[in-house]
Amino acid sequence: MNFTIYILLYNSEKSLNWVFDELDKFDPGFIKKVYLVDNKSLDKTIQRCEVLKSKSKLNQKITIMCNNENYGMGGSIKNCIENFLSTPSNEFMCILHSNGKGNNSKIFNSFVSEYKNNPSIDFLTTTRFNKSTNLANYPRSRIYGNYVFNLITYVLSGKYFTDSGSGLVLIKKDLLKNLNLDDLTNGPQFNPMLNIFLKDKTKNFKEIPIDWREGKLPSNISVLSYSIELLKILIKYFIFKRILRRKNFWKFKSLKRNYTLI
Repeated sequence: MNFTIYILLYNSEKSLNWVFDELDKFDPGFIKKVYLVDNKSLDKTIQRCEVLKSKSKLNQKITIMCNNENYGMGGSIKNCIENFLSTPSNEFMCILHSNGKGNNSKIFNSFVSEYKNNPSIDFLTTTRFNKSTNLANYPRSRIYGNYVFNLITYVLSGKYFTDSGSGLVLIKKDLLKNLNLDDLTNGPQFNPMLNIFLKDKTKNFKEIPIDWREGKLPSNISVLSYSIELLKILIKYFIFKRILRRKNFWKFKSLKRNYTLI
């Protein structure tokens, strides 16, 4: 079984040495393709990617996907999903980040190990908030904030996660069928929205514990604005999905998204 990997980049020039070092530690037998997905960085991320790609032992499997505009985190992941679905032979997509907060090789190889032990798995996500995880220097305010939102997510959506906002995932293609991407935000709240959608469809789901720390790159996300917007999204889900049983209750501005492959 081969996995198609998407690593999200934005102003990641300074962390790319780490990204490529981690790639060399991935189980090579499970890598079909690696996409480095740049969301219109303002630094020299793309140029640095080209240099490091040429030196990588995975060179032939690596493609740089350059968004033509900055589409937001959610918009960038939408491009990944559309690219993944466009290739009939693809079976699993893996989404990883470039911020250095988690160890990409350990995460990917944990996905591989879980798949080997349980081939019927169709949705794996990661959790930072397990008794076995090490949160190192991750701020306590963010830890407790995540606890609160995990509880709110469960109360309003009925879907239980120990890390509802995790964006480090392995998804079987079948789960993404009939997904209307315009139902999901282009912002950073895309991750919990996608997780809720997939939890509705999954037949075999598991959370994989991971260690977490302050990243190599600063966060571009305002915690307050993120939280307010996510709360609105969850309340809308509770009212229109769970109480009124309506379909197409989430709708966000449709963007014409394009990308270039290098």
